[in-house]
Amino acid sequence: MPLGWTNVLRVGLALSVCLNIALWGSNVRSTPSDDLTCLGGAVTQHSRETTVTNQPTATTLLEKSDKTSFERFPPPPQTSGNVHFEAPLAINHLDGKSYPHHPVMLTVGLGPYPMHKLYITEWNGLRVPAGFDCDIFYKLDERWDVEARRVMGFGPHEKSARPFWGNHHYFNEVPSRWFACYLHLADFKSANTLTSPRLPFIDDEYNEQVAVYQSVLRARKRFVVAELGCRWGTWGTRSIAMLRHAKPSLDYDMLLVEAHAGNCNGTREVLRINQMNATLLCEYAAEPNVREWAKEVPHIDLIDMDIQLAEAKLVPALMDLFNEKVYRLIIGTHSNAVHAQLVALFQKENWIFIANIERIANQGPLIKFLRTSGKTDHKWDWPVSHPHFGNWTRLLAATPHVWHDVGGKGPVANGDGEIIVDNPRFVRKGFSLTDTKLNIDDLL
Repeated sequence: MPLGWTNVLRVGLALSVCLNIALWGSNVRSTPSDDLTCLGGAVTQHSRETTVTNQPTATTLLEKSDKTSFERFPPPPQTSGNVHFEAPLAINHLDGKSYPHHPVMLTVGLGPYPMHKLYITEWNGLRVPAGFDCDIFYKLDERWDVEARRVMGFGPHEKSARPFWGNHHYFNEVPSRWFACYLHLADFKSANTLTSPRLPFIDDEYNEQVAVYQSVLRARKRFVVAELGCRWGTWGTRSIAMLRHAKPSLDYDMLLVEAHAGNCNGTREVLRINQMNATLLCEYAAEPNVREWAKEVPHIDLIDMDIQLAEAKLVPALMDLFNEKVYRLIIGTHSNAVHAQLVALFQKENWIFIANIERIANQGPLIKFLRTSGKTDHKWDWPVSHPHFGNWTRLLAATPHVWHDVGGKGPVANGDGEIIVDNPRFVRKGFSLTDTKLNIDDLL
């Protein structure tokens, strides 16, 4: 008897379902939940619990069959048993492309961590008062504002002269920072009890973050770090949070130097809430205070400095100490003349260059399209409401260029210059910002 079109369609559908079950679910075997069994073109359902076993995977089955129709479904690049993992990609705002993260970034702790509305939880569980980098929380609600003012060092009725904390307007300058602010706002508005930070964008802090974390990963016995011009202790505390995550058995020493009184109080708060120890100096970084601290430590894994042109005098003055004890230096430079001076000095001393990025001379497009600077006009909800914000096409087209590509991850608009160097007396050449494999064994 002819099957009829209705029966033909039913049989075809059943066979299609069975084929997909064989290919997609052959690594699943049942022990009491829902299981589908194919019987003579019909599909029956049984109540069973599903558990993963070591049965052949879909990929194995495809190897035994004609794979030509499945070429658009390649297996994931990383596997663990029958569970597939794919590493997250790094997003670059400026060119609208994604790139593989530096291998160092894939070792970072992402939680989840307990959510607290007053504190952004960064990578590796580091807590930072949200108002330090996030202008959007200043008038979020009355109760938050009072608590936040206490955390940020303001009195309950004191009004700040600026709509941002500290002496520098970070919120509208670094994409990874402002995005973290909006994620925290979403957590707060959603009443989330847990939060998970997102790996950073490719921005002007990405290479610095890679270099800081790699210094931690290669550390032996004891990790020693100094940050000169630390704001809220940004890179020093980030490095210790990474140490706690990746090498919790290692002890540490940390020097934090910050001349701005408000910033220094903020650093105390970050140290307090994260239960970190540090030598905190609320003064300008200078040769005497650095030498005094350095003589008490056996070596220094990392010095990170951002001291607003004072690097021109301090670095040459401390060069003998750097040669004697320091493994890595990260230096923000604030004029191309100073940058060239320091590059020549490190070349003379045969240091290994990890990054050599000059300060952008053409600051206008950077301010107009990325930073949308609020120095004279605060009516915008920085940065997203500003009419020029996010015009990456015009930013990239600006001449002279306002971007560099250092780590092979597309254009990055650097406001300041940056020098990252390793000391050949303690470090072998090998680590780079373009690494595709984790390199944490470069200490001599």
